[in-house]
Amino acid sequence: MGLNMSAEGERPVDLVTHIQKQTQKQRQLMFDQITAASRINCKGFLENRAHNRVPVPIHEKKRVLLTMVKEGDSEYFPATYACCERDDYILTQAPTKENYRDFWRMVWRDGCKICVSLSEKLSDSDAELCYPYWPATEGEKMEIDGNRFVIECQKKTDFKGYAIYDLRLASTDPAVDTTTAPSKSVVQAKEGAQEEPSEEKKTRSVTLMHYESWPTDTWPDLDLLGPFVQALSKREIQIMRKSLDNYIPPVVIQSHDGLGRAPIIWVSTILMKDIEKKECFDVEDLAKKCARCGRVVVFDINYDIESL
Repeated sequence: MGLNMSAEGERPVDLVTHIQKQTQKQRQLMFDQITAASRINCKGFLENRAHNRVPVPIHEKKRVLLTMVKEGDSEYFPATYACCERDDYILTQAPTKENYRDFWRMVWRDGCKICVSLSEKLSDSDAELCYPYWPATEGEKMEIDGNRFVIECQKKTDFKGYAIYDLRLASTDPAVDTTTAPSKSVVQAKEGAQEEPSEEKKTRSVTLMHYESWPTDTWPDLDLLGPFVQALSKREIQIMRKSLDNYIPPVVIQSHDGLGRAPIIWVSTILMKDIEKKECFDVEDLAKKCARCGRVVVFDINYDIESL
């Protein structure tokens, strides 16, 4: 079958002519505008390679940049912001024994109220598995970095395929001030000035949803995954309705590498909210929105939609 050369569109020669008329400065500006959204800081990636479970760079513009509050703190954590319209999410790799403190630094700083773990197995001795970064039994407390962070499991509720933990998180670290910039997204709000930690410990409630029925290298059981995504969507809507200002904290979604399963739950949750609002969803529109959010989603968008 031959190509239809009569189709509408600009000719390559027109593009060449247009580029030739531009100055070097204009060409550089155009290049920067095209590449800015997907630019990767290779030097930064190589410096933090040891902190990543997989050798996949995180876009500099979207990566989580932690506030250094105490001596010895690092600004780096293997997580990226994923924003779709006004819904903010954080897609993160499974914490390790060395950086699980930084996970809670991120949660506290950004005011996160919902965390999702997609790791089937946890281990405090096997570095290949997700480190157990939350207390799993009612009444149990986990103290991190002295008394800097204290997480208490107040309630555990078991469901088919997953469990929900009601946690109380206490810390002396500063958090995002949502009253000074209520109209900003979390990506903008995180760029505030560094604050000194307070001796007074503040507390807040965090819901952690642990999906336990997704074995490695297998497709998920949709009869179990569907109710889990629906429960997550309902929790998120409840948080939105209770918000007293325009700042809605991001939902943290953690998988082993932050690439495959985390985007699946992210996309599925957005679709679920569309279904509950409109009784339908537009996959093509969502795919376009996700493609604008970053390459990490583009890699998995076909897998995400097929899995639904």
